[in-house]
Parts: sequence; structure tokens; C-alpha cells
Amino acid sequence: MNALGGEESVAQKRISLLKQLVPDLTRLGMIYVEGGFVGDIEKDGLQKVAPQLGFDLVPYSVRNLDELQG
Repeated sequence: MNALGGEESVAQKRISLLKQLVPDLTRLGMIYVEGGFVGDIEKDGLQKVAPQLGFDLVPYSVRNLDELQG
């Protein structure tokens, strides 16, 4: 949680900005490190606000950065 009101508030601002940039976007992908504290918090915040703003969140977890290569 942060001084701005929690991860949901920050996530809502990010998605709102993205929606302004790409108005027809309906699905948002997120790559995060599985079990990582920051990634889990960010994913949870995005999952809470995405439906309210008309997005489907598709999270993709990786165990380490090596899984992204290849």
C-alpha cells in the first residue's frame, strides 16, 4: 500500500491513461515474477480495477527472467 490510497488507486490511474492512449483496447496482459511481493500486489490491484474500466486482465507468471528468453 502507498500514500496515494493503495495499489488499486495507482492501477486505476495507469489503466485510465492506457485507455486514453488505446481506446479500443479490451484485454491487458501482465508479466510478473511468480511469488514476488511487488508483482503479486500489482496483479491484485490490476485485477480489482480492470473490470471496472472495461478491461480483461490476462496475467502471465514467470519463475525467473530466464523464462522470458526463448
